[in-house]
Amino acid sequence: MIVLLLSIFIFNWIAFTMNKRLTTNQTVHIWCFTNAFQMTFDLFVEFKYYGYWYFTKKIEWLGQLPHLLIVPPVNIIF
Repeated sequence: MIVLLLSIFIFNWIAFTMNKRLTTNQTVHIWCFTNAFQMTFDLFVEFKYYGYWYFTKKIEWLGQLPHLLIVPPVNIIF
């Protein structure tokens, strides 16, 4: 959990301090599109194909942290 929180902080810090060529509007669009696409894909895989229920049949809320707070900054960086 400490590594997860540390990586969230590091990726967000890098994405927002090293970003010089994207405008604020482009950054917000990347963040929103990434979250919307990731959540739509997860809904299809989870509820249509039952793909994420390997170990438990409940929603793993800690799994949302990487999707919401690590994937968009990585897309902003690259």
